[in-house]
Amino acid sequence: SGLEHDRLFRSLRIKDSASYSLKTVSDNTKEMLISYTDGVNAFLKSIDKLPVEYYRSEPGQIRQRNLGISLLDESTKLVLALDDDILLLNNSIVEILNYWNIVEASTAGIGFNLITERKDNNFIQNIRTLFFQKKKGRVSIIGTNIPIYDLSENIQTQWLPGGFTIWRQEILLEFPQNPLDTSFAAGEDVRFSYPIGKKYNLYVCSNAKVTHDIVYDQETNEDIHYFRGYQITLGILHFSDSHQELSYHLTIVFTLFNSFFRLIYGIISFSIPKLKYAKGQFSAIIIALKAKWRKENIIRYMENYSAKGSMD
Repeated sequence: SGLEHDRLFRSLRIKDSASYSLKTVSDNTKEMLISYTDGVNAFLKSIDKLPVEYYRSEPGQIRQRNLGISLLDESTKLVLALDDDILLLNNSIVEILNYWNIVEASTAGIGFNLITERKDNNFIQNIRTLFFQKKKGRVSIIGTNIPIYDLSENIQTQWLPGGFTIWRQEILLEFPQNPLDTSFAAGEDVRFSYPIGKKYNLYVCSNAKVTHDIVYDQETNEDIHYFRGYQITLGILHFSDSHQELSYHLTIVFTLFNSFFRLIYGIISFSIPKLKYAKGQFSAIIIALKAKWRKENIIRYMENYSAKGSMD
């Protein structure tokens, strides 16, 4: 529909990027662009609508990426993965493509810089932000990926977000990923990109800025907090157990402390969501330890559980 096209073009900031690019090109290039534009306009007058193609898949980042890759040919060198709630800020496409032209040929992917404009008044949150400022884009020994946002300079990372990153197509083909049969596959971003980062270079371009247009369009219930605590914890434990350089046992210890303090805070603050989340964490730890003892894959327990109202 026209609304879908408008949202797409606004998200991509096509008008802003085109205006900026036009100011930086030579007169000869401008003449070529004008001729090209005339041809495009003539084509548009000859048809009823733009030949934009839409494809739908089952929910899930992995399924969507796999479908997109299957529709490409060898002429496509770079692939942009962009969530529909991510808005590209001025000239972000130009900036990230310029950065692609100066990085090493071995670079696998470059992420956009998520601008949050956070104004934390919480003392503990401020200390945490200060501690992680130099660690953004890293993966800790306990398998947690440090968020990437509000960068003032380009950085090399160990992982990249799934919803606002440009990849070389050959990398996506080299690292296929099977989707999980669950409505909330926690940790998909880091599970996919971390192995790539161990072999190839990953970067985030600070000048290629995006923002998150959060839209709450799904109803939630109290069980969703248990479900997310369960799924996220299992996802982290599975991830840390899958890489020798990470510590599965330290991840268990950290998660136990985290869930214990969340439980205490939930009791003190009478917060049902925090209590439910902590209960989900405890359940996931027990399941993970049993799976480890039985030499089972934790993934099967993530797939065998679902909750109404979970995020796709």
